[in-house]
Amino acid sequence: MENLLRNDFTAYYGLPLAIVANIYQETNEPYFEIEDDANQETQISIVPDSGQAVYNNRANRFLIGVINYDKFVTSLSHRFQQGKGRCDLIVYTKNNKGYFLLNELKDTNPLFDDEPSISTRQLEKSLTDLLNVPTIVAFVNTFTEKKCCFFNKRIQAPPPILAVTAFNRINTITVNGFQIKNAIIEALGFTFHKYYGGHQFILS
Repeated sequence: MENLLRNDFTAYYGLPLAIVANIYQETNEPYFEIEDDANQETQISIVPDSGQAVYNNRANRFLIGVINYDKFVTSLSHRFQQGKGRCDLIVYTKNNKGYFLLNELKDTNPLFDDEPSISTRQLEKSLTDLLNVPTIVAFVNTFTEKKCCFFNKRIQAPPPILAVTAFNRINTITVNGFQIKNAIIEALGFTFHKYYGGHQFILS
């Protein structure tokens, strides 16, 4: 996937070959978290509560590729970047065709800002830009599970409930996040999911 971005994505959009360094990492840890740090770098950690996205990989110990898509797009020409919403990460299974995921990572209070709607548009735009490229859509379509995922480290409260213990109880019941209807994402063959504090993406 990294080579498809550097070569095919740039060629499709009439851009020079991308030479940005350190956009790819991989892990097969049974539990890991991913953080988008203050320097726009991707950090993968096994320490609980260290990242915005939480992955449970215990069932199969898949080898997971993680691409910093935001950093990749930021390395391209200023002209191309204008008006381009882009998500943070591309996450996919390397040793099988199980999962291909786009990730948007946040650590904000979901009650007092509009980050979820902004992040949704970034995921929609990123998915559209990627799937415009014929070789990328061919690669993506070989995967079984194709999802756009919004991760927020903060806990999401159901509207009528304000107690923190109630927040935690809701997130325990719905450990694997919430699936949300999204016509744009679904038309492109993906589903849309939101994960808040206490949720894990379970790779099964």
